[in-house]
Amino acid sequence: MQLVFSDAQYWEEFLPLTFTKPTAEMRCGILTFSERWQKLLEISDVTFITEDYLQEKFPKPEKVESLFLVPNFLPSETVLNQIKELKLGEALVY
Repeated sequence: MQLVFSDAQYWEEFLPLTFTKPTAEMRCGILTFSERWQKLLEISDVTFITEDYLQEKFPKPEKVESLFLVPNFLPSETVLNQIKELKLGEALVY
């Protein structure tokens, strides 16, 4: 499984920090959002859907089986468990 972080419409809210990196690469404490999600979900394969000018530096999704996340929030234990229980083709929307 691959984690795919999407900037969606939120990247503009974090300017100027997101001029040079996706929102998932912003730090929240010692870890970036992507590092924190990797640890929580125990998935090391990470890609990004970001602005076109950043896409060259940050890898695009390639695998069919992927978990798409908007990374700029920290999940509660309940939300994390719900994400872990998702099956292929399911979505969790808040």
